[in-house]
Amino acid sequence: MIQTVYVLEILHRGGVVRGHFAQTQGAAQRAAEKYRLAGRWEPAQDEQVRARLIGPDGGELARVVREALEYG
Repeated sequence: MIQTVYVLEILHRGGVVRGHFAQTQGAAQRAAEKYRLAGRWEPAQDEQVRARLIGPDGGELARVVREALEYG
């Protein structure tokens, strides 16, 4: 069985932290508030990266990635 999930990836100097898994893109975006990330969401033109959170300085803070997981 294959299920689509949306992953909130938080970007920082040390790399990427996969902070939250959700069933909808909106839920993954709302989870950014738990990590005290603020900015504006912009749609991404990539098939897997669905949205990017842009901070006040114009840098990317987080992104929502769409993945398909297979369960046995």
